[in-house]
Amino acid sequence: MSMEEDKAISRRFYDEVINHGHLAALDELLASDCEGFKAAGAYGASNREHFKRLLAFALHTFPDCQHTIHAWHAEKDIVVTSFCLCGRQTGEYLGVPGVEKQFRATGSDTFHLVDGKIREHWVDLDTLHLGRQIAAMVPLDVDSAYEV
Repeated sequence: MSMEEDKAISRRFYDEVINHGHLAALDELLASDCEGFKAAGAYGASNREHFKRLLAFALHTFPDCQHTIHAWHAEKDIVVTSFCLCGRQTGEYLGVPGVEKQFRATGSDTFHLVDGKIREHWVDLDTLHLGRQIAAMVPLDVDSAYEV
């Protein structure tokens, strides 16, 4: 597949699955041996079905989540995106009840594609900033919280 075709598959992932909640599109987008979502320091999906369940949970918890892609880079069978996501939390997340809080976070995704399907997906998300917004876990204004 060409790099442009690989980018188009990644774009479908955002447009159809994340931004519009059409989980059925994953049956076309994911390789049968997809290892799915992987994140540094967090849980991941061990297989295709687990990946689909994680996405279903995320879309239930953050139902109006929208990804805006700011940059794309493709080389060989890898596509990397830089994104901003925003929405509101309506379901429980890491023990924090859904209270309609708005959030905005940035991150990047890396897709490994094989034969026109997503074989692996890694995410790097600013979860500290996200947690500050939905749970007020740590102060947003670090400068005023600590004296040097």
